[in-house]
Amino acid sequence: MSSGLLERFARTATTSLNPYLLVAIVGLVVVLPVWIPTFPAMCDAPQHSSQMAIFLQLDHPGFAYSQLFVRHTNIPNLEGYAFLYLLDPLIGLVAACKLIISAAMLAFLLACSWLLAEFECDPRLALLAVPGLYGFPFQWGFLCFLTAAPIGICFVVLALRYFRTPSLLRGVTLALAWLFVFFCHALTASFAAGMAAACALYAVKSVRQLALRWLPILGTMAVAGLWWVHSISSIPVSHSPIEWNVDFDRFAQLYVNISGVPSDLIAVALIMGFVVPVVVLLGMRRQWRYYIPFAVCLVVSLLVPHCIFAVDAVYQRFAPFVLPCFALILARPNSRRENLAIVWLVAIALVWTGGMAWRMTVFQREGSGWSTILRQMAPGQRVLSLNFSHNSEVFSGAVLLHFPVWYSALKGGVVDPSFACDNVDIVLYRPGTLPEVCSADLEFYPERFNWQQNEAWRYRYIVVHSPVERGATLFTGSEFPVVLRAHDAGWWLYENTAASLSPPVYR
Repeated sequence: MSSGLLERFARTATTSLNPYLLVAIVGLVVVLPVWIPTFPAMCDAPQHSSQMAIFLQLDHPGFAYSQLFVRHTNIPNLEGYAFLYLLDPLIGLVAACKLIISAAMLAFLLACSWLLAEFECDPRLALLAVPGLYGFPFQWGFLCFLTAAPIGICFVVLALRYFRTPSLLRGVTLALAWLFVFFCHALTASFAAGMAAACALYAVKSVRQLALRWLPILGTMAVAGLWWVHSISSIPVSHSPIEWNVDFDRFAQLYVNISGVPSDLIAVALIMGFVVPVVVLLGMRRQWRYYIPFAVCLVVSLLVPHCIFAVDAVYQRFAPFVLPCFALILARPNSRRENLAIVWLVAIALVWTGGMAWRMTVFQREGSGWSTILRQMAPGQRVLSLNFSHNSEVFSGAVLLHFPVWYSALKGGVVDPSFACDNVDIVLYRPGTLPEVCSADLEFYPERFNWQQNEAWRYRYIVVHSPVERGATLFTGSEFPVVLRAHDAGWWLYENTAASLSPPVYR
C-alpha cells in the first residue's frame, strides 16, 4: 500500500470519528470476551457474588444459615456491591458481574481519554490502556476496585481543574467527590489523591500554596481515614503487619500485572511490541509535568507495600493505570504520524481482543466440568471447596481458585472457605461461628486438609478440583460414608451422607 493510500486510510479511520466515540466503539469490542465463558475468568468474582447472595438472604425465613452471619456495611469499598444489589433482581449475579465489569472497562477507557485531553494529549491514545483491562485486577476479580478505577481518574481531572482556578465551590465539590471515591474504594481514593497532589506541583508556586489549595479536602480525608480505621478495628485479620515485598522482581512482574500473561518474557515482549511503534511514531514530550502521573504509577508499582491492613495485592492493582499514564508523555507531531499511531493502536486493540477471546475459550473448557457438578447439587446446602488446581493455562491469576463458590450465588447455600471468614466485607461470620476451614493456608494448600481438624462433617457437599481422584485419602477420618456423586473434567462432587440426613449444625 502506498504512503498516500495509507495516510488517507488512517485519516478516514480515525479523524472522521469523534475521539471519544472511537474509543467507545473500540471499547465495546474489547469487552466482548468477558461474555464468552459461562462464568467470568475472575478469581474473586464468585466470592463477591456470594457475599451479595448471603446479604440479600439474611432476613429471609427460608435461609437456614442466618444465625451464622452478620451484615457489615461500614466498609470503604461499596460501589461494586451496590451494582450487584441493583442488578441481581433483574439479571442474576453471574450476568450482573459480567455487565458491571464490562461497563467498568469501557468507563476506564473513556476516563483515560478525559485525562489525556486535560493534559492536551490526543484522547484516542487511551487505547494504550487496552492490554491492562484484562490484567491483574481483572483476573483476580477485584470487582469493587475495578468499578472505582474510572471514578478515581475523573477525580484527578476535577482536582487539576480546581488547582488551576481554585474557588470555594470547586473546593467543596472536590471534597465531596473524594469522599464519594473513598466509599467506592479506599485504595482508589488514596491513589487518586496522591496523583492529583503530585500533578498539582506544576500548578502552584510553593508548598504553602499547595497546602492551602488542598485545605478543602484535607479535613475530609482525615475524617475518612479515622472512620476506615475504626470500621476495621474489630476484625482481627486487619491488624496483620504490613508486607512490603520490595525487590528487583517487581519490574519484570509489572509487565505480567499489566497484561495478565503468565510468562514474564512473553509479557515483556507483548507490551514492548505494543508500545514501541507508538513511541517511534510520536516521540516524547520534553515538559516534565507530563511525566508526573507516569512517575506516580512507577513509584506505586515498585515501592508500595504488597499488603496493608490485610488487604493483599495493593500495588499490583494499579498496573492498568501505567500505560494510559505513559500515553501522557507522548508528543503530538504532525497529524499524519498521529493518525498512523492511532491506526496501530486500534489494530493492536483488536488483535489483543482476539487473543483474549481465545484465552476465554480455553478458560471455558477448563471450567466446563463445574457446570455438570453444579447441576447435581441440591440448593441451600453447606459446601466445602478443596481446589488443588486453581491456576489456568492462559491466565496469570488463580482464576479457578473460588470457582465452587458460584454455588452460593446461584443456589443460595454457603460455601467455605469464604470471604465472610476474615475479609473486610459486607457479610461476616458471627463471633463463635467461624468454621475451621477459614485458614488461607487451606485455601491455597488443600493438601493440608484434615477431616476431623477442619470439621468437614458439617458440610453436605465437598467439591474437589483435581486432575486425579483424591477421595480415598481426603476422607479417611470420616465416621460416615462420603460418596462420589459426580465427576467431569477434573471436577469431583462428594456427598457426606450423614450431613444430607440432618439439618445444618451451628456452634
